[in-house]
Amino acid sequence: MAVTEKNQIEEKTPFRVRSLFYMLGAVLFALAVFSHSAGDYAVLAGGVTGVVGNWIGNIGARISCGLFLTIGLGAYVLAVIVLLAAFRSFMTQKLSRTWLFLPGVLLTVLGSAVLFAFDPVAFAGTCENLGLGRCEVPELSLSGGVLGQVLVAPGVSADTAGVLRQYLGPVGSTLLSSTLLLAGLIMLYRSDWHSVLVSWVDSLCAEPAEKSPAAPQRKGSGRGEPGFVERVKKLMEKTQSISEVPEETAPAAAPAAAPDIPVQDELPAVSAAEPVSGSVPDEAMAMEPDPTAEDAEVEVLPPPSAVAAAARQNVQENTPAAAPEFGAGRSTAMVGGAGSAIQTAAAGDLAKPTVIEAGEKAVKVNCADFALPKFTMLSKGSEVAGEKPEVIAQNKTILQTVLDSFKVAGQVVGHVSGPRVTRYEISLAPSVNVNKLSALEKNIAMNLGAPSVRILTPIPGKTVCGVEVPNSKAEAITMRSIMETEAWTASRMEIPLVLGKDVSGNPVVLDLAQAPHLMIAGATGSGKSVCMNTLIMSLLMKFSPDDLKLILVDPKVVEMADYQSLPHLITPVIDDFKKVPLALRWAAMEMDKRYKMLAKAGVRKLKDYNSRRLPEVPVLDDDGVPIPDKLPVLIVIIDELADLMQTDARSDIETSISRIAAKGRAAGVHIVVATQRPSRDVITGTIKSNLPTRISFRVPSLMDSRVILDQKGAESLLGMGDMLLLAPKRGLELERIQGAFVQDEDIREVVKFVSVQVPQEFDQQVIASADEEDDDDAPRGRKSSRSSSGADWTEEDADNYIDSGFEIDPLVSKYMQAGDDDLVRRALEVVLLEKKASTSYIQRRLKIGYNRAAELIDLMEERGIVGPPSGSGAKRDILVLDDLINQ
Repeated sequence: MAVTEKNQIEEKTPFRVRSLFYMLGAVLFALAVFSHSAGDYAVLAGGVTGVVGNWIGNIGARISCGLFLTIGLGAYVLAVIVLLAAFRSFMTQKLSRTWLFLPGVLLTVLGSAVLFAFDPVAFAGTCENLGLGRCEVPELSLSGGVLGQVLVAPGVSADTAGVLRQYLGPVGSTLLSSTLLLAGLIMLYRSDWHSVLVSWVDSLCAEPAEKSPAAPQRKGSGRGEPGFVERVKKLMEKTQSISEVPEETAPAAAPAAAPDIPVQDELPAVSAAEPVSGSVPDEAMAMEPDPTAEDAEVEVLPPPSAVAAAARQNVQENTPAAAPEFGAGRSTAMVGGAGSAIQTAAAGDLAKPTVIEAGEKAVKVNCADFALPKFTMLSKGSEVAGEKPEVIAQNKTILQTVLDSFKVAGQVVGHVSGPRVTRYEISLAPSVNVNKLSALEKNIAMNLGAPSVRILTPIPGKTVCGVEVPNSKAEAITMRSIMETEAWTASRMEIPLVLGKDVSGNPVVLDLAQAPHLMIAGATGSGKSVCMNTLIMSLLMKFSPDDLKLILVDPKVVEMADYQSLPHLITPVIDDFKKVPLALRWAAMEMDKRYKMLAKAGVRKLKDYNSRRLPEVPVLDDDGVPIPDKLPVLIVIIDELADLMQTDARSDIETSISRIAAKGRAAGVHIVVATQRPSRDVITGTIKSNLPTRISFRVPSLMDSRVILDQKGAESLLGMGDMLLLAPKRGLELERIQGAFVQDEDIREVVKFVSVQVPQEFDQQVIASADEEDDDDAPRGRKSSRSSSGADWTEEDADNYIDSGFEIDPLVSKYMQAGDDDLVRRALEVVLLEKKASTSYIQRRLKIGYNRAAELIDLMEERGIVGPPSGSGAKRDILVLDDLINQ
């Protein structure tokens, strides 16, 4: 908690030490400009001996002289802009300068210089004092500097006038320069001062709050966020109608003494013409419920403004005296409609996450104050020095001896030393077949005393061949050593993943958005699990729970146990193989749902969707619900595919993985699959064709290497993080990388740092079908005499019903059509006899695949036998019960 509080204080403090240095530089620059002296030109040129008159000395004189000669009086404008920019860093409103800032400065200075140069006669006296002209010839004064003189100065004749003045004339030149100045000022306003103005307007427009020492006002408008009044107005405009709710309120809980998260204690008055929504999003939540209050109900107020005062008093009565401290008792509200119960989940209580039941809509957890973990929390390893020079020289001699012994005309011309292997470069004669060098692989390894060597014929992008030899001492690559480099800090990748360092010692960071999916293979002990931890840690270092959602599948139970408390999880870590196909199927349906949202928004990919300009009128989906403003990236990580492919759900898992891999990229759905047995029955052709980016650690055989990489090489790796990367976006050749390492203590510290900030929210719909199957035990009616153990439906069961006097054949034949096979008949018998209809139930009873069962259910819906799915469990009503009873 100490680290968390320290980071929060650092981020929330408006006064920062670096702002002092900004202001110091701005003041020095402004003093240099405003203390400019005309005599400094001669002193700097060496014609006059003396001291410059500039207050900032020689450096200030050089800066001011250069600026005044270039842009003239526009130097004053530039000095003012620099001062305002430095002053802006001291203000409490959040500063997030965009790319508009620098172009705005350039356009403002250019426009002002051109305007000053348009009429040099008016500024002749000022220019003479600054050494930019003489009053005897005012037309030649450099009021706009050399830049303005060249562009729009009138000159002493038409031939000496500025370029723009000659072609556009005085009026056109004035309009152009004014446009430049106006555009620059608008850019500066949007970049620096827009949030300040919005904050001021919000504070002026908001109704004065009735402050009390027990419930101070909530912060927010001071950071440039939309004011409370505007948020309530937007909420009212989006709401069409409300449902009447009995006016029952929960008993007010006793206020508990706790630290200070301020809570808004007053609501603005609501006019009679403005309806109030019964569904309250997180933007308009003015208060948080008392964690000690049980069964608190959300009261929906009627629209007349006469109730506003009573509502305000009711809020004050039910508001606790002080809210729990952030990170220890922060609560999350879930509103399922008018009158829904508000459930809370404390962030500090990691064992009790918030679970969103079927049909409920959760208010999004506000992660505005979420602090990403710093790489300084990770352990710092030793620097990688590579192989010793004397060992390199000795190996070069041995390599040359082997080449000469086997009469291969070639020379060892260079080397590159990395953390795990050293690559020796060999230049072969033009008449030598490169396959001769490949045939010497075992001889070279024997003479060097190496466990294995890898020969590249040739090195990609070079005219030489390479022999990769293990170093005499392996050096570990820590994850922090990668994150301290510009490959991570200056990366503009959408989803960066730390891998390690290549043979040359350069850091390697992979962009999962470009991959866009990843397959990892490697034998036990080769470093596969460490690589998975590194990938997950890379995501935690870069994304908040608002921007990333994870589905972790861990059939081994223990590999991902440290991530159980992550707020990024959309469902608990899945270690039951029965739930894996359900989670994958949900991810595929989520992908399809996202594509519909992208189509509604008129964009093609998730990045454009999240960065689009929000419309004034919300866009509705097919169900009439507004589409969300932003969508998080969804990543599915499966630790051991081989274990899952041995279950009965093999076909469903393969189908879902293939669908996600084929279409998930644009929708922001990515999948990472790992296995320790890369055989053809595990990595099928369907999966392999849709996962082009692959990582292979050491594998037992050449065949396994060909399965994962389509070529040899992985069987000769060294293990313990030594990997080969095949990434089409990075090139067609294999990349040898020594994987980064992260300690278990670092993982637990980062996970704890992240978990205490935001409570978990699980979506029960991800594995809802599993609960449905568990509920499908004893059938109703006549079927109750059968065992509820889940035995499959057989012809003998149908005979038992027929023998008991229940003739179902006429009713089944009524709904059969020409071309229906026996499977359709059996499905109809199951539905009519059991009075249950769902895809998973048909799949389990008839022992068929999920897709075929879904087709049968859709067929029954088209024929009016069953209704549409109700809720997340996909259970359906039987629409032909009357016919069944009559029968």
